[in-house]
Parts: sequence; structure tokens; C-alpha cells
Amino acid sequence: MKKNYLLLICPTLFFSCASLRIEYIGNRSQPTSSIDVYVEENSIQKPFTIMGKGYCNYGLVSEKAQTKAIIKAKKVGADAILFRDIYFPVSTTKTINNTETYDTTVGLKFSSSHSSITPAYTQPYKELIFLKYK
Repeated sequence: MKKNYLLLICPTLFFSCASLRIEYIGNRSQPTSSIDVYVEENSIQKPFTIMGKGYCNYGLVSEKAQTKAIIKAKKVGADAILFRDIYFPVSTTKTINNTETYDTTVGLKFSSSHSSITPAYTQPYKELIFLKYK
């Protein structure tokens, strides 16, 4: 019975420990010690400039990602981070099936076609905007 639990737990631990990286593009300044975190731009009360952008290598942001983003922001010298939702479109697929059937008893040809389109959907991601107060 213990072996069964180990077989379930080991893969879970392996995949949950996958490396989460924050990719950063932008300017750098002196490291900071305190970071403000925002999820809506209109809640930022101080004037700011955008010093850089970052992206998580996972689509959905968790507390772990937020913690890593704060560490990255301190390292690059940001004063705040704005987490913004972005959506990447995923392409649609289109299938067209045409069939022709001959009725030899009457000598007629019947045609039919079937089309199906899978609609596009979007994959949500979080964009990290690194801010520097003016």
C-alpha cells in the first residue's frame, strides 16, 4: 500500500517543483528593498514610468510567481509591479468533408458536404509591468 502512495506522490512532487522563471526586458537601476503590487492601473496613486516588462513561464500567476516577481523587481530597481491580464489567441481549425454517392439503381449522383469550424479561443497570461516612481 505504501508503494502505491509513493507512486502517486513522487510525480506530483516532481512536476510541482518545475522551475518558475520571470523573464524581464527593460531598464535597470539601483536595487530596491520594498515593492508595491498592483492588479489595476487606476489604483496606482503615485506618478510613475514603466521601466520594463516581464512574463511568467506559466500562464496563471500564483503566490509563488508573485513572490518571484517581487524578487526580480527588487533586483532590477523597480518600485512597484502591475500584474496585467493578456490573452494570446489560439488559431482556429476548419474541416470540410465532401462526399459523393451514386445510386446505381436510378443512375443518379448525390452529393453532400459537411463543414465544421472550431472557434478560436485565447490563452490567458499575466504580463508584469515594472514601475519606477517619479
